[in-house]
Amino acid sequence: MISNLNPAWSLDIYNAASSQYTLRVMSIVALIFIPLVLVYQGWTYWVLRRRVTEKAEDLHY
Repeated sequence: MISNLNPAWSLDIYNAASSQYTLRVMSIVALIFIPLVLVYQGWTYWVLRRRVTEKAEDLHY
């Protein structure tokens, strides 16, 4: 995106990129939390799997 006020304020690929430190930290955070989220989703599916039914007579409103 080109700035009309000051060319130094233009947003290009170099100005929009994160620093090496930020990318390293976010990679470590992603490596830790993505498996945790997947395990949590698997656990909730396992716990709640029997609550879903296809029989209409088992539905209570």
